[in-house]
Amino acid sequence: MRLAFVRHVLRGYSYVFEGILSLMAIGVGSLAALSSNAALHIGWLPFDDHRVTGWLLGLGIAGLLCVLLALLGRFRILLFLFALSIAVILIKGLFLGSYTYAAPGDAKNAAYMVAGSLLAVLGSIPQMVPGRSRR
Repeated sequence: MRLAFVRHVLRGYSYVFEGILSLMAIGVGSLAALSSNAALHIGWLPFDDHRVTGWLLGLGIAGLLCVLLALLGRFRILLFLFALSIAVILIKGLFLGSYTYAAPGDAKNAAYMVAGSLLAVLGSIPQMVPGRSRR
């Protein structure tokens, strides 16, 4: 009973986390695309400054599609793969790359973001979703 509750909470958290992250990526990508400045610079992302806008829009749309499909009970593995790729991008860009922080609090916020992303990966594992009983 308790394990089922934790599973549901983690699954719901994964949907909300990845959905909000995807909407934020679409929002930032859209604002950058509509602005007169052609280059958007986000230092911890592994994408070229001239292509980061397209990547943000593409990943945001893909993320929303993955969340929607998982909510409908279809292709839940896609949400897991998306959440895992986002966690890898965050870890690599924020801690394993050459990105530097202006203040110590920024590193703590980045650690919270990575921890939240890892929880979303845990919640998106397809086996955590209750399916048909195997008898």
